[in-house]
Amino acid sequence: MFFHRIALKGLALSLVHNSFVNAVVLPRQSKNPASDLLSLIGALDTSGADTASNPFTLPGPKFVITQKADDPVIRAAAIATKQLTFLYGPPIAGGPSYPSGATGLLRTAADLLAIQMDIRPELAGAVLDDTQATVNLPQYDGLDSVKDYTKLYPNNWENTLPRGPHPGAETNFTRDLFFSMERLSNSPYQVRRLNPSSDTLAFEIDDATARKTAGSTLQSLLTDGRLFYADYRDQKNLPPTTHYSAACDAYFYIDPSSGDFLPLAIRTNVGSNLIYTPQDTANDWLLAKIMLNVNDFWFAQWNHLAQTHEVVQIAYMAAVRTLSEDHPVLALLNRLMFEVFAIQSLAAGSLLDS
Repeated sequence: MFFHRIALKGLALSLVHNSFVNAVVLPRQSKNPASDLLSLIGALDTSGADTASNPFTLPGPKFVITQKADDPVIRAAAIATKQLTFLYGPPIAGGPSYPSGATGLLRTAADLLAIQMDIRPELAGAVLDDTQATVNLPQYDGLDSVKDYTKLYPNNWENTLPRGPHPGAETNFTRDLFFSMERLSNSPYQVRRLNPSSDTLAFEIDDATARKTAGSTLQSLLTDGRLFYADYRDQKNLPPTTHYSAACDAYFYIDPSSGDFLPLAIRTNVGSNLIYTPQDTANDWLLAKIMLNVNDFWFAQWNHLAQTHEVVQIAYMAAVRTLSEDHPVLALLNRLMFEVFAIQSLAAGSLLDS
């Protein structure tokens, strides 16, 4: 009975403390999250802190490491309670375990509710913008040319893009530098520099075309360490829909004069397995870049889910189960992992079932 009361007291303290963490330490809207996080780090040990000058000072237990806990028995009991009620359940949307147990289910439900409240205004704005864009369809001239697509944005998407597209996007979107920098800014994980001592060329382009584009042969670019490669050929094995892109691979290079990172060639790996370069017609080359963009967008979604959410989620679950709610490391993780358990459910609906 004694230990049962301790466990209940520990759980109560944990729940109360969680309420303060969610309400005070983890504000859902922050004008300066980086500054707030630094302030939080400085306020983890609140002993002797001035409550009036420190917005992160909490009543009750302070954030301390285990060795400095005021009541290690209560602290250990609270952890034991979490281990009984925050469990490793079956995965959702692939990957590792997903929270289960009484506390785990409450936490996932809270994350789902919070993220739904956060995205509700954006979804409502998207519906309004979509309705307005449909009304404006006659202005787009049937989207028969590339230039027609720039008509989609003026006086449209005012809720979802209140400041309009990024500066230069409507004028530079056909430029090779714009295309290649998308590889580095949007999803850089599929581009790698080819090692001249260990890598071989995935496909060839003739020396004349390479020299005209990059000022050097393909082999010379490889030897000089200026050749890069992106490979999406595995997407060829995915079940196709009625509308699908090629499964491209591509070469990029660093220009020796300008230092720019630029595209050199794109191979389609379907049909006649054509290889496109900047020396082709403008429309053919633009088509090749669009196909590779589709490949990269698909890759980016799955790569982010697997290498980010599914990695940090299982580590965070272990921290929740083994660290006290008063531990400074868990306090930081609670901030960084805000709404993280909602992502798997959303991914299951938008990536797997759509």
